[in-house]
Amino acid sequence: MKDSNDKLSEQEKVGSASDLANFASALLNPSAAWMNDGLCAHSDSEAFFPDKGVLSDEAAFICGECPVKEICFQYAMTNGIEYGVWGGVSERERNRLRRAV
Repeated sequence: MKDSNDKLSEQEKVGSASDLANFASALLNPSAAWMNDGLCAHSDSEAFFPDKGVLSDEAAFICGECPVKEICFQYAMTNGIEYGVWGGVSERERNRLRRAV
């Protein structure tokens, strides 16, 4: 949780809400049927959209057991998803990988 001294910027709020909406929309998309097999689809979404772009312990545990972890990671990289934990990789880690390419 954020305290009153650590507020999200407007861009972060919009990005987080947008990625959460994309996540929900993708779950309903037949071409992304693999998402229904993701353990995150049956978990609290807040664990996958933590503050400050880091990997939460809860998301790391869930992703570590997930049967679609690799597909999820590739989906995030291919589609340029900026916010949230996808395939067990935080947004910061994905950004580092993108810059390294």
